[in-house]
Amino acid sequence: WRKACSIAADALARGEQNVDALGVFGMCAALRNDQAAATLAMQRLREIEVPPYYALMTEGILQLRSGAAEKANATFASVLKSRPADPLALYFGGEAQHQLKRDAQAIASFKSVLKRWPDHAPALASAARLLAAPKAPPQELKEAVAMTERATAIEPMNLDYWKQMAELYERAGQHDRAAAVKLQWLSPPTIK
Repeated sequence: WRKACSIAADALARGEQNVDALGVFGMCAALRNDQAAATLAMQRLREIEVPPYYALMTEGILQLRSGAAEKANATFASVLKSRPADPLALYFGGEAQHQLKRDAQAIASFKSVLKRWPDHAPALASAARLLAAPKAPPQELKEAVAMTERATAIEPMNLDYWKQMAELYERAGQHDRAAAVKLQWLSPPTIK
């Protein structure tokens, strides 16, 4: 996301007239919870997008960030009506389902994302986090470990994925691996 956000911001800063760049910029602003930038992007998108996609995605992400999960869920569902199986709408819809405490539906949404976009690290990590619920059976915990390992391989600089990995290794009884992850990824070196 960081790279896509940077590319979109650079394109807009150069004055490019690019709906995709504006749309990605709007979504990125919403993810950062930058209300002003996201709202401005949504206004411009509503003027030029037919049918609306990025404006709705940006609106849904803002709703999600503000805790209006029911509204966000409805917004992402409307995106899916015009773009069935859109991986981003499915992913954020899964996050809305999770906020609504509908974890089985959220996991199904994240797994649907992975059918279309197998290397979507956020969907991998989110599905794994929910599969590894406190009373998860060993098979689901094993699946969660494998998904988190893939997410960390795809985005190795995301420390949240490594924290999740260490926790899952601990829960799976792989204490040496958990300790190695903590040492290598979660303990900053001391500067002398």
